Amino acid sequence: MTPYPPTGRFAGRLFFAEPGDPPAVGDIVFRPQSFDVPEGAPYTVIAFVIRETLDSDGRYDRQLVTGTYDIEFRLRGVGVPALRGVRLREGETVDLATLRRLTRR
Repeated sequence: MTPYPPTGRFAGRLFFAEPGDPPAVGDIVFRPQSFDVPEGAPYTVIAFVIRETLDSDGRYDRQLVTGTYDIEFRLRGVGVPALRGVRLREGETVDLATLRRLTRR
């Protein structure tokens, strides 16, 4: 997966979705509208935090958790506090300015 671009001033657990490279537990996955990432470019939420469960064989099974999901304490990065009580829905578009504003709460 490609880390969130530096223009967004985020690092860590925000990722672009790329085929064949599943996210890890705790990741939030975004599909960019464009791979050229200007300030304020919209991102579409396509999946949320991965849930890790133990299957019947004792192996860990990772599942995407989609739909409405509270990403409180999940969105972290260099100098970026956790979001508190922010909800994003699958398919919802957000922009970098909005994400920055939300993290200042």
